Amino acid sequence: MLKRKCIFLAGGGTGGHVFPALAIAEALRKIQPDIVIKFIGTRSGMESRLVPAHDLLFLPVGKLNFSGRYLKKLVTLIKLPWALFLSILYLLYYRPSWVLGVGGYASGPMVLVASLLGFRTAIWEANARPGLTNRLLARWVDCIFVVFDSAKKHLGHSSKIIEEGMPIREEIEVSWARLQEPRELKDQVSLPSQLPDHFVIFVFGGSQGARAINQVVFQLVQRYSPVFEQEKIQLIHQTGVLDFEQAKSVYQPFRHFVTFYDFIKDMPAFYRKAHLAICRAGASTVAELKAFGLVPIFIPLPIADNHQVDNASDIFAKNAGFLILQSELTVEKLWEMILAIKRNPQLRMEMSQRLRSLHVPGASTRIAQKLLS
Repeated sequence: MLKRKCIFLAGGGTGGHVFPALAIAEALRKIQPDIVIKFIGTRSGMESRLVPAHDLLFLPVGKLNFSGRYLKKLVTLIKLPWALFLSILYLLYYRPSWVLGVGGYASGPMVLVASLLGFRTAIWEANARPGLTNRLLARWVDCIFVVFDSAKKHLGHSSKIIEEGMPIREEIEVSWARLQEPRELKDQVSLPSQLPDHFVIFVFGGSQGARAINQVVFQLVQRYSPVFEQEKIQLIHQTGVLDFEQAKSVYQPFRHFVTFYDFIKDMPAFYRKAHLAICRAGASTVAELKAFGLVPIFIPLPIADNHQVDNASDIFAKNAGFLILQSELTVEKLWEMILAIKRNPQLRMEMSQRLRSLHVPGASTRIAQKLLS
C-alpha cells in the first residue's frame, strides 16, 4: 500500500482529454512535488504515447455507446468486468485521496468503482454538452468541474458544480500572460514567409487535420487566388498528415502567400500572429482561442452528440466568433465570411476583446488546489 499522497487522473483517448489532464498533473506537482499521480487509461489512447510509462495504469475498456459491428460491442462488454476488477485492485493498492475523471473510455469504470468504494471522486467536463459517461457519473461523484456555463443544465446536482475554465498547457498560459502586458505582441512575432501588412488566416483541424475543412480551403485558394493577392491575405494551413501530400500539389503555385505544415508544435506563435482562425470547435481549441483572443470561424466536427456544435454555439451566442455547420459549408459561403471579417477591423477588435474576456486563467492550479485540500 502506498504511503505518499496519491491522486488518480482517469480517462484519455484523445488530446482533448490527455492535455488538460497533463496540465492538472503539472499543477499538482508544483504545489506538492512528492505527490504520486497515476493516469488511468487504455493502451490504444493518446495517453499511452504522452504519459510516462511509470505514471500510467491501463484498463481493458473500450467505447460502449457506439454504432458498429456487434463483435466489437461484445468484446467491450466481455472486458468490462475485468476493467472493474482491475479498478478495485488499483484503488485498494494506491488508496488515492481523489479520483478525477477527465473523460474517455477509462474514466467511467474507474470513477464509478471509486465512488462505490467510498473514495472521493470528481469529474471534469470540457464541453458545453456533456457526454453520456459524465451525465451518468454526475449523481455519484463529490465534485463536478465544468468549462462552459451551459454544461450545468445537463448535469443537475448544482451544489456539486464548479465552473473553473479549461486547464491548458503552460506555454499557452505564459503566452496569455504576456499578452496582458502593455505592448502589442503581434508585431513582435516572426513567422516563416511572413508577408508585411497582410491579413493572416490560420487554418487547422487538430493534430490529425480536418479533411472537410482542408478540401474547401484547397478549392478556396485555387478559385480566389487573385483576390487573395489583391486583398493582401496570407494563409497558414496545418493540414494534418493525411492531406499533406495533396497540399503540396495544390499549393505549389501559391507558395508566395500560402505556408502549410502537416503538424505545428508551437501553436502559440501562430495564434499570436494570426488575425482569423478557421478550425474545429473541440474544447481545447476553444480554450486556446479564448486565451489569445483569436477570432474564429468554427466549422464543428459533426458527431453523434454534437458537443462541438454546442461549444461553437456558445461562443457564437456571445458574439465572440462565427459558425458554419459542416453540412452548410461551401467555398462561396466561407469566402464571403472571410472578406466580411477582414474588411471590418473594428468588429474583429470588439470580438477579440469579448473572446479574451471569456478566458479563465489558472484553471489547472485551482483544480489542483481543490484536489489537495
